[in-house]
Amino acid sequence: MVGAVILAAGRGERMGGVDKAFATVAHLPMLAHSLLAFERCRDIDAIVVVAREGLLDRAREIAAEHGIAKFRAAVAGGAERQASSLAGIRALPEADIVAVHDAARPLVTDALISKCVASTRACGSGVAARRVRDTIREAAPSGAFRLLDRNRLWAAETPQVFARATLLAALESAEKAGASLADDAAAIERAGGGITLVEWNEPNLKVTVEEDLRVADALLAAREESPRHG
Repeated sequence: MVGAVILAAGRGERMGGVDKAFATVAHLPMLAHSLLAFERCRDIDAIVVVAREGLLDRAREIAAEHGIAKFRAAVAGGAERQASSLAGIRALPEADIVAVHDAARPLVTDALISKCVASTRACGSGVAARRVRDTIREAAPSGAFRLLDRNRLWAAETPQVFARATLLAALESAEKAGASLADDAAAIERAGGGITLVEWNEPNLKVTVEEDLRVADALLAAREESPRHG
């Protein structure tokens, strides 16, 4: 069984404290776009939403309003991302594979989800990612800058898919050590595991600041107008 954990517990500090997962994008709460994509994906069997304590009922309402038949529960998240991932994974004890996704990425598609699940079945993990196209320089403490080879750089996104037992153990180990992690892939790497990147070149924007809401709105509107998605 493949379960999905949709993380919607972020406080949106860079958006003035707005709960961005519940902000409206393309006429729907941002969370709804992710729920619908995972609902459409034939590889997903169950969905859990992780939200702040005061928004659990709203998360349940959004799932009901949009007919999310795979929805199983809304659970309270933690202060850090990895605590929220742990809460969601623990709510899916019957799953063999788990896909963790940020609700702040409303452009996720069922095709991307399936691609990451397929990678996990074949290689043990599937992390959505894209090649870095910009010129990147690393700043040293001395103030000097070092040019990095962008041909070797990737930007990790979500969904990130792993065997449930492997990710659960990695996150629990990080929790006990008090480690602060950027994402679930970092937990696997910290535990000594490897990850497989799944290249994806279609827009998968993460909404971080208010301007991103307008960009996501435009991209979703364009997708709706595209014959491929219409």
